[in-house]
Amino acid sequence: MAEMSENRPAEASNLRSLKNAVSLLVLIFCFLAFPLFIIFSALNNLYQVKIGNLRQQKLDQMHGRLEYLEKYSNNGRYLHFLLLRLAENAEKAAVPADFLKAAFVNLHQRYPGDFEFIAWDAKGGVIRELTDQKGFSYILARLYEVLRDVSEAVSNDSQVDISNIRSVSKNLNLVRQFLGKIFIPEYLKKPYLQGNDAGPLLTDFAGRFSSVWYRMGNRISFFCFISEKLMKNSSGLLKIADSLNSRQDGIISGFSISPDFSLPANQVDERFMPALSLALSQFENVSEPVFENDQALVCMSMPEPGLRTFCLHPKEPAQWSVELNRDMVFVRVSVLLFAFYLFLYIYFRFKQQFFSISWKLTGLFLFANLAPLSILGFIAHDYLINRKQALRNEIASDLSKLMRDFDMRYASLKYDFAREITSKIEKVAAAGMNGSLSSAEIAAIKGAMREFVPSDAYMIASGGMVFADHLAGEKDKSDFNFIEPMGQAILQFCNGTILKRNKEDMFSAIMSPEDSDFVRKIYRDQRQVIPLNMANIKKLSYWHIFGDRRNYQNNYFLILFWDEDRFQELYINRYFESLQANSFGAPLFARKIDGKKTWAPAGAFPVELARQMERTTGFRENLIGSVIIADQPHLFVGLKGRSLNFNLLAALYADSRLDARIAALRFRIMTGAFLSLLLTLIIGQALSRQFLTPIRNLAQATLAIGAHNFAHRIPVVDEDEFGHLNQVFNRVIEGLGELEVAKIVQESLFPGNNFAAGRFSIYGRSVVMTTLGGDYYDCLQINKDHWGLVIGDVAGHGVPAGLMMAMAKASVLMAPENEKMDAAVLTSRLHRMFFAIKNDRLKRMMTFQYYVLRPADGHFSFANAGHCFPVVVKPAEKSAELIEHIATPLGIGPRARYKNFEFTIAPGESLLLYTDGIAEAKNSEGEEFGYERLRQLCLDAWDRDPETYYRRIFAAYEQWSARPDDDLTIIVVNHDA
Repeated sequence: MAEMSENRPAEASNLRSLKNAVSLLVLIFCFLAFPLFIIFSALNNLYQVKIGNLRQQKLDQMHGRLEYLEKYSNNGRYLHFLLLRLAENAEKAAVPADFLKAAFVNLHQRYPGDFEFIAWDAKGGVIRELTDQKGFSYILARLYEVLRDVSEAVSNDSQVDISNIRSVSKNLNLVRQFLGKIFIPEYLKKPYLQGNDAGPLLTDFAGRFSSVWYRMGNRISFFCFISEKLMKNSSGLLKIADSLNSRQDGIISGFSISPDFSLPANQVDERFMPALSLALSQFENVSEPVFENDQALVCMSMPEPGLRTFCLHPKEPAQWSVELNRDMVFVRVSVLLFAFYLFLYIYFRFKQQFFSISWKLTGLFLFANLAPLSILGFIAHDYLINRKQALRNEIASDLSKLMRDFDMRYASLKYDFAREITSKIEKVAAAGMNGSLSSAEIAAIKGAMREFVPSDAYMIASGGMVFADHLAGEKDKSDFNFIEPMGQAILQFCNGTILKRNKEDMFSAIMSPEDSDFVRKIYRDQRQVIPLNMANIKKLSYWHIFGDRRNYQNNYFLILFWDEDRFQELYINRYFESLQANSFGAPLFARKIDGKKTWAPAGAFPVELARQMERTTGFRENLIGSVIIADQPHLFVGLKGRSLNFNLLAALYADSRLDARIAALRFRIMTGAFLSLLLTLIIGQALSRQFLTPIRNLAQATLAIGAHNFAHRIPVVDEDEFGHLNQVFNRVIEGLGELEVAKIVQESLFPGNNFAAGRFSIYGRSVVMTTLGGDYYDCLQINKDHWGLVIGDVAGHGVPAGLMMAMAKASVLMAPENEKMDAAVLTSRLHRMFFAIKNDRLKRMMTFQYYVLRPADGHFSFANAGHCFPVVVKPAEKSAELIEHIATPLGIGPRARYKNFEFTIAPGESLLLYTDGIAEAKNSEGEEFGYERLRQLCLDAWDRDPETYYRRIFAAYEQWSARPDDDLTIIVVNHDA
């Protein structure tokens, strides 16, 4: 039994140790291990997503660079843009010839032997000093005429047939002999084309100069021969690569050429050569356009068979390493978490701080809920990032489909136009179906056709041409001389006349039954808009035969022509507004490839959008990217039309709208999390209130004390520990209420703020920092010729200080007049009184000053009992001096040793009395305001109005003091001038 009794305490001790160890392990797991695991997993996932986004961002930037390099991969394209900018700047220059002269000299120096120039003035005269080709005056004049006519024609219509220009056909042989053996007239359009189609034109193979380029201006024009060597080298691409690399944005751009594609043609830092060579070699072997390792990210492309372009971005570990970034942040978070727990332990272990049990329980509930919410939060973060990208892709796909549908519906305009034209004709010319049309009906038909804006409209009768309208003014009438005989031949055939073949009449062969394809088309395609390729005509056409076909009585043949690009314009004009009414609310834009016409939903066509749309010409499918419009990023979707092959389409979707949709989704997720926390809070509070009502009553009593509601009482329901505690609280509240009354009584002891003693204006005020203060000031009239000023400061705060202040006031007021007239005598009286009441329980001292003022002449006499030295301010002399009159505070020793000190305040001067609260005030760095700074403040803040003077000083005190904790009393005495 004895052994069992001895073992029980040991077993109990071991059990307690085991419970404590388990409790400690549970706490470590719940408050340390589990949160750190969540943080580690979240950081790992966060940096994987972040670096993945960084990788995609860099890839997008590098793809953009590669497109730019590809644009200049052909040196002819680079030279085109170089010469184009030179021509544009010459047109703007004050003296174009001088500008071109300097530019030509520069080009000859940079590319010796690779250029020869010809220049003409505004009237077409050759500028000899700018022309390398000497002689050839006649040829140069004819060349100017040809190039001028071509530039005008191409500027008006990029699809114009160059061979139909009279000056070209007239001077073709002469120009070919001068420019080169393989010169093709149609290529004269190349310097004026847009996008990838623009550039110099090839004119010879064997000669020194293989290509030419020109630009005709209003003030000056020039033409240049370009050597084959310059056209084939990569000098332009090298300059573009150097220009891109000068941006210093971390991306290295360059190119390599055959036969060794693994070595870049431009200068690349040796540090990156291993990764770059490996990437280029891999690109040659497996055609993989993206290479990545721990050192670099490389993108590559093949714009031409013998050329490879690349962009390389070095990967800094601090920016690209998931592990490094994750571990660095995890260590910081772990340290902060340990520090936070250590702070909580020390705070609650050594400092008694009030936290209601209700909120402690609620805090535990919230912590338990925060762990799963944190996991869900990181999952939601990844979801929102991926959702934004997915939403962007969905919108881009839908906008592409919308534009593709608009492009494919272009064919519907042909049916709509055909139906509308036929309807108009049948309404206007019903009589002409069986007989002749009147001149009014013909005019009506002619006017109705104008509504459909054809380039040419013809009506032919068996007797000849009824009317021929060239509405667009594109062609000369002679170009369509065959329309009349063709129309008459068609009418004869439709009226049953069998045409015989005639070598001189080509239409007799076309209409012959032996060759019936054209005949079948007449019947099949009549009253439809269809392409017509005949002779030099490549247009859309509509033809209509008036009369009774069944009875072979056809009287008129109507045919309309449209240029394909013009017909596409009509389609866009008609349906462009309906395109804006899309479910996405996205503005859509259209632009001709040559840029001569644009369509915008409202306002001007953005310049940034025009530049982005130019890139679309180089893509077979839609181009998706980003563009900045009016400082706002937008999703850009561009499309080169298939049916609308002369036009480009684009759609914009503001990133802010994407962000708004993601923000709405984020708001819903955060609202759910907030509601979860709120529910946890409600449950925690509901449970705690069931058991903690007495503590809540104590909390309410504490709040009542803070709000100075001393009438509040805690209901005492039970005679338990809480009941006794409630009784003690009620007595404390009652005592605080009595103390509040004491404060009101003390405030009544102070006099007013403003006083007038003869020509003296006096303002005094005391600011108490606690319930009861120890500062005292007074202003009293002794007799008709004298006034008394009093200021004092009892050490400390609270009831003892307030009582001593009241005793001092009573002693001053009750003193006889003869003592009030002698400052030293009155001060000695107060000293004896304070020394008499001094004991072990009341050891407080008081500093004191008493002044006797004679307003008639500004004479002062005062005694000082250890109080702060007064300040005499003389604004006229810009001086402020302390009167250093020294003595001990009241009640310090048994003997009173106070003497009077006399001085005079002249008109316009001031006296400042104060307590030590202002001189000893400290700022946030612990520095005291000090007496020297106070002396300067008295001078700087001076004002003839004593109240304004006081407010300026007090404002400076408030600005300086980090935490006012001492009473402050200031008396301003101004001798009015």
